[in-house]
Amino acid sequence: MSRTVIINIFFKIKKMPLKFLSILRSIPRLGFLFLWLILALPFQIFITLLPSHHPFRQTIVQLIFKGTCAALGLKIILRGEPLCKSPCLFLSNHISYLDILVLGATLKASFISKEDVKKWPIFGLYAQLQGSIFIKRTKKTLLSQKSVILERLQNGSSLILFPEGTTHTGIHVLPLKSSLLESIEHDILFSHLKIQPLSLTYTRLCGLPLSRNDRLHYSWFGDLSLLPHVYDIISKGPLIIEIIAHVPLTAHKDLNRKTAAAYCHDSISKGIAKTFQAP
Repeated sequence: MSRTVIINIFFKIKKMPLKFLSILRSIPRLGFLFLWLILALPFQIFITLLPSHHPFRQTIVQLIFKGTCAALGLKIILRGEPLCKSPCLFLSNHISYLDILVLGATLKASFISKEDVKKWPIFGLYAQLQGSIFIKRTKKTLLSQKSVILERLQNGSSLILFPEGTTHTGIHVLPLKSSLLESIEHDILFSHLKIQPLSLTYTRLCGLPLSRNDRLHYSWFGDLSLLPHVYDIISKGPLIIEIIAHVPLTAHKDLNRKTAAAYCHDSISKGIAKTFQAP
């Protein structure tokens, strides 16, 4: 092929509508995602045969999460040391449903999620396989839900909580809801339970820093439909997501939920600001 022909092809591609180019870019990734979901199906069936707290179950789920992240073009950069010894309550800011995949691929822990997450395509199934605790934010169910959380922590399981209670742009941290942190005030967990804040930031798209508009694009909130949003993300290109694991707290008799929430809010905020300032 002559140099002139190659140059002509290049300029024709440049003139193509951006939407058409994004479709071309998404085809291989959609194929990879579909193939991975098919390959992971036997493992998902096998997981359902294992007890909910079986250690091998968590390992398989983590592998499925990692494969799905790769299929979606998500690269995870971890800074700091997330605690491996159970039990630990991880508290993270919340940007979109991608947080479930990213944290699930990084941590051997289950989520404390809203009840409606069960209904999400793919992500809801993954959350159930992982042994998530699904909660309803009503006064009638709050007491029983707290007892389930306490029981899981007491049995040595680690949990992940999004204490903001909703998703948003990730540019700053919303006030943390401390009501679900009451389990840290239980004397059974004193000196055993660790509370570790995590800063989650979407940093680079196709190797370039995310603009403010890009951050809004990746955020998932309001009445946005899930599957069209997933397709938009796939068509955008590879995304780098950074996690900072901060210094943990240890539950003790003088540590109340409001103090813990304030410490986590401050740590997460500083971590996000630090990531934004990085070159």
